[in-house]
Amino acid sequence: MSTNTSLSPYGYLPASAAGEDTTRPSFLSISPALRVIFYATLGLTIGILIELVVSSANGTTYLAGDPDFLNQFSNHNLAVLIERLVFALLGVVMGLSSELFNRDSWSLGRATAVHALVVTSSLTLAAITLKWIPLGWAIFGFILLVLGVFAVIWLVIWFSIARQVARINAAHQASQGS
Repeated sequence: MSTNTSLSPYGYLPASAAGEDTTRPSFLSISPALRVIFYATLGLTIGILIELVVSSANGTTYLAGDPDFLNQFSNHNLAVLIERLVFALLGVVMGLSSELFNRDSWSLGRATAVHALVVTSSLTLAAITLKWIPLGWAIFGFILLVLGVFAVIWLVIWFSIARQVARINAAHQASQGS
């Protein structure tokens, strides 16, 4: 698998064809263990920040998690540890699943579909485990929300990349015409 490619709206281009500097090391050249540590740290950081925002929105008392989740345990420290491990695991799963887009043999559609499935299922499992949503029909609403956010982010990225490709093509055509 070559990691020296760039995503375009039409598939993958060699980085040199996309006008990128191919001499700098890519994130994928870092050892897998360091990437997992980075993704776990990122997941933990994002989880705690979201926790702080939600806690602040609900008053002045800090809640380390959903009270229904915390009250399942006789020791709140154990509950918070489990919650933090779920945040770290989410970071690892999300980070590693984002690397699907670097597979040269996969189309953009296939990578997007698998990534959406992994993101949606892991977030739903975390939401159920940490009692963010109750069991029942709320799960379907949560899944629709996750897929909606995923679709918006994907579209923003896609249009951004399409603009980059248009600029590269325009620069290429201008250099061919001179």
